[in-house]
Amino acid sequence: MFHPQHYEGYDNDETVWQTTSASDYQEAKFSLTPLLIGSIKASLLALLIAIPVAIGAAIYTAFFAKSKLRNVLKPAIELLEAIPSVLIGFIAAIWLSPKAEQFLFSFGFFLIVIPFVLIAVAVVQRPVAELLPKQFRHGAELAFAIGGVFVLGYISVELAPSLIFSLMGVDGFTLLAAESESPIGKTTIVVALALGVAISPSIYSLAEDAIYGVPNDLKHASFALGATRLQTLIHVVIQVALPGIVAAIMLGFGRAFGETMIVLMVTGNTPISSWGLIEGLRALTANLAIELPEADVSSAHYQILFLTACILFAFTFVVNTVAEVMRQRIKGRVFIG
Repeated sequence: MFHPQHYEGYDNDETVWQTTSASDYQEAKFSLTPLLIGSIKASLLALLIAIPVAIGAAIYTAFFAKSKLRNVLKPAIELLEAIPSVLIGFIAAIWLSPKAEQFLFSFGFFLIVIPFVLIAVAVVQRPVAELLPKQFRHGAELAFAIGGVFVLGYISVELAPSLIFSLMGVDGFTLLAAESESPIGKTTIVVALALGVAISPSIYSLAEDAIYGVPNDLKHASFALGATRLQTLIHVVIQVALPGIVAAIMLGFGRAFGETMIVLMVTGNTPISSWGLIEGLRALTANLAIELPEADVSSAHYQILFLTACILFAFTFVVNTVAEVMRQRIKGRVFIG
């Protein structure tokens, strides 16, 4: 089930999940490798999207923002966790997937340029904020950052694709479609975007608590030695809160790996043994939701589906247990400190 097999009618050894007997010489194929690749690929890419957003927001609200602003932002972000995953999957399926051809290039351009835009905003923000009335200075950095992101988003969606395509001398959408055997709207990147949005509030909440829980004595001692706020953040706060941050990321990974509705609704549910980001996928959870109701009880298919459920349970149990142990350890360390 985990190694390539030589199936009748195939030239080479393949890893194939195909439980129907409609074709291919009436032979069922039960390789779990395409399903494992689909789950791991979607989860890891979702983490790459969620970690910068969630950890960045946690650092800002826990370390830089004042109490009044933190008391507004933190509950608002945590409230996003209450949004049902089926709603996120529905929005991604009816809105994001049809526009994937346009937004994939825009999103890639956005990711490449956003660090430079935020650095420019940080350089300009301080002298401009000093010109504002005193009561508006604090929190002005948030308004500048949001404004910069919205301007860059508009440029990425409206201007960047046509400019890049004209410089390349080729239609990028056609180029993308030629590189993938799956519909562009059903690729891994589209799934990861929706999945990253779903797990970001969970990572943010735990990471924010870990950063905010760092004792003030450590911060004040760092300031007393002449360290700047940035130096204190990097060398003191992050170092102490690192186990809690890692635990938050692991819990987010466990949730992404066990997510069902988003990967079921957004993907084409095609079991492909490929790590390509513009290929389709089928996750273990989605496969259970699709095939378990139709499997014959006591058949090999039914038993293999239960094996995949056991694999899911074991994986999420281990990840969540390790993350909780790390979270309790960092909590105890903070209290002792």
